[in-house]
Amino acid sequence: MHCVIIVSLLLCGLIAGAYGCDVQATIDCSSNSFRYATCAVPGGLAVGIVTVIQKHSRSACTLGISFGYSAGSVWVNQGCRATFNVCSCRNYQSIDCDSWDFAHQVCGVPGAAAVTYVRLAQQRSNSACILNSSYGIDGANIYAKSGCRGRFDVCYN
Repeated sequence: MHCVIIVSLLLCGLIAGAYGCDVQATIDCSSNSFRYATCAVPGGLAVGIVTVIQKHSRSACTLGISFGYSAGSVWVNQGCRATFNVCSCRNYQSIDCDSWDFAHQVCGVPGAAAVTYVRLAQQRSNSACILNSSYGIDGANIYAKSGCRGRFDVCYN
């Protein structure tokens, strides 16, 4: 297992608040010899949104197949080696939000007083989904417009 914290850990109330994460970290994690490995996220919470910043392997790094997040750790498998950004939040949901016929669609986030972070997890449209342009945060909701349709990872208070 190879795991190195390479940038910083941002805790509540510091810079992380600006990103909507309770804990944010950037880490390297490697599946050496195609073996399963985990890399702890300092202060990691049970739920995390993981994105690849830079892939270091020839092997694919595919969310849910060769990398993911579980129990406060990034996991990798099948030769995936990459630098990951991890946004952990206490309150998290995946929400479907679809702009049909290019209409502005507001999608509620059950239990949210305020949405603090949104990320496109899976695009289902041919139209582009661009943060703060065709999707984004609208108070305690998220929105999609201009034909953007997809599943979104949402952190909220």
